[in-house]
Amino acid sequence: MFGLGARDGAAPLAAVLDTLPAATVVIDGSFTMLAVNAAWRRAGGTMLEPGSELSLDGDSYPDALDRVLPPPERARLVTALRGLRATGEPTEVLRFAVSGASGVVWTQWQAAALPEDAGPGGALFVVTHTDITELVRREQELAWRAGHDDLTGLPGRSRLHELVGEVVDAGARAAVLFLDVDGFKNVNDSLGHRAGDELLTQVAARLERRTRPGDVVGRVGGDEFLVLARDCDVDGAVAIAERLRAAFEEPFLLGVERVSLTASVGISVTPCPSGAAAADDGEPPADGLIGDADAAMYAAKSAGRDRTVVFSTELRQAARWRLEVSSRLGDPATYAELVVHYQPIVHLPSDRITGLEALVRWQHPRRGLLLPDEFVPLAEETGTVVPMSRWLLHEVCRQGAAWSAAGTPVVIGVNVSARHFGAGTLVQDVVAALTAAGLPPSQLVLELTETALADEPHTVAAQLLELDALGVSIAVDDFGTGWSTLARLLALPLDTLKIDRSLLDAVDGMSTDQAHGVMAAIVALADTLGIRALAEGVETPAHLARVRAAGCVFAQGWLFGRPVPAEELGPMLDGVGEPWADVARAG
Repeated sequence: MFGLGARDGAAPLAAVLDTLPAATVVIDGSFTMLAVNAAWRRAGGTMLEPGSELSLDGDSYPDALDRVLPPPERARLVTALRGLRATGEPTEVLRFAVSGASGVVWTQWQAAALPEDAGPGGALFVVTHTDITELVRREQELAWRAGHDDLTGLPGRSRLHELVGEVVDAGARAAVLFLDVDGFKNVNDSLGHRAGDELLTQVAARLERRTRPGDVVGRVGGDEFLVLARDCDVDGAVAIAERLRAAFEEPFLLGVERVSLTASVGISVTPCPSGAAAADDGEPPADGLIGDADAAMYAAKSAGRDRTVVFSTELRQAARWRLEVSSRLGDPATYAELVVHYQPIVHLPSDRITGLEALVRWQHPRRGLLLPDEFVPLAEETGTVVPMSRWLLHEVCRQGAAWSAAGTPVVIGVNVSARHFGAGTLVQDVVAALTAAGLPPSQLVLELTETALADEPHTVAAQLLELDALGVSIAVDDFGTGWSTLARLLALPLDTLKIDRSLLDAVDGMSTDQAHGVMAAIVALADTLGIRALAEGVETPAHLARVRAAGCVFAQGWLFGRPVPAEELGPMLDGVGEPWADVARAG
């Protein structure tokens, strides 16, 4: 076929081989080189020292590779050739790394038998050597980027999980420290994302300088970093955590701005306290150890930030509950487990009920009846409070319309989350609930906390003005626990100031005159603003006497009635007074 009859007749075949871009060699059954192409000869310039050449035809092919392949790789290649000679089937594709004058060269190798009519003298085999150095380098770069953070160059989430998994699988002693930068969002919001990226690179550099040789610092994502400290117990991990937090004592320089920040750190150590539970759930042990450190970090944030917390099993349970709240309350099917209880609001001059506050409960299948404090704050964090509040608005409006149809037009207050204002759908959600139930807007009161007023005040004010124009009343809940300013209260269309029960408790230790002065001042503020004053948490006759003496017109609390389901309110609503909106604010 190629006109090759003997070793000295290789010229015609060599001419054909020279047209091939890959370094190519033809060998016989004894692995003697019969012909090589120009690409093979040029390969010597990249794989050998300057002035050296690869062996050419007439030499042993395996011996020709002695100068470029280590013995184990050469043995692997010879084994493949022997298999080809025995079966005639093409060899598998092999990769070899050759260290030459120009650095590491990667070669893809494969051999196949030539057709039988290629020439007399026994079987012939053609071996190709394709330079795949650039391909391998791209693969290596992609693999590195997959395991590392582009911004900081630190190991990323996937690589960190691999490293922690190796430690856990080996049963080695180690600690995982999960660090979150306190106040990072404020930097992004005020100075921009470019400044935020610069801050993260500075944080990464400081953390690396504060860890021990052999420790791994990585970025999990956002402003969260992880440190894997090998051969480290709890005391050692706490010492490292304190060094990491000390890295934030010096302000960060971002352009012309000096920014002072802190960090919260959570710690977990091997053996993983939650390892058994993690195994039962099918969770990899590494995920359990990292999750435990994350839960401890969350506890540090919740406790006031700028501190270190070591993981405990109680924190793990809290983390699992947080995850359950997020997933369950994000599913509308769970709303079938939610129930609404109503607490009476009394008009003190007439001692008659004029309104109700709607309070959501969760009839959990395992935990029983849960009060709002047990799940609403977690729903706030995860954002699931918005769809839950949407459901609550529809349920309350439906119930209010049912009472009105029965001849008891009572006003109902519903708590509104700051998250709902941020979502931007509050007005349309209220309109949809009122319309679907056929409830007049005057029978709905939206209650929001002082914190909600402080968050994005312009956005909140715009939505409140729309709601006020619809005829919906607005109440400030828990007054005295947040950061309301007189200017902010004056700027909003408020109808009611709900005095938090903590103020009633606070004045218990004061003299009668002092307690009266504090309560009267708050009621006077409401009068000055032209809005109602409503005292919450009235539980004793002494409380009632205090709020009456201060001139408070409305009150609610256990003294008048505990929150109960709608069906249990029947007898209490028989004597309901005029609707809330029709009662004179002065009493």
